[in-house]
Amino acid sequence: MSVDATFSLEIPATASHVGTARSFTSALLRQLAAPDEIVQDAKLAVSEACSDAVVALQGRGSVRLRATALDGRLILEIDAPGGLRHSGLDPSAPGLSGPGRLELVRSLFADADLAGGPGGSVPRLRFSIALD
Repeated sequence: MSVDATFSLEIPATASHVGTARSFTSALLRQLAAPDEIVQDAKLAVSEACSDAVVALQGRGSVRLRATALDGRLILEIDAPGGLRHSGLDPSAPGLSGPGRLELVRSLFADADLAGGPGGSVPRLRFSIALD
């Protein structure tokens, strides 16, 4: 299925809403006819990013998911103002031992990257999935 569209979800930065982000990701990928293995990997990556933001934000603020289907790819972006940069997704965050969550996401999606959002202020995890 080839569709060019953008989908978004904003959830409170609480553990009870991480499942909503996983369900959103799963439903979207199934609509785009992604293979089950890809759906499962994407749910894990989104869960890691959202859980990381929840811990970093300590229940304050929100986590935003944006999915853009474009040219046979789905680009997923997860951001949490004040969250992802100071957490397990950031390999330079203090107190981390061993590989961070970003490495887990990169093991699933090689192009996964943590970078500033618009204007460089909001940390954003971004990765893409081939839909063809």
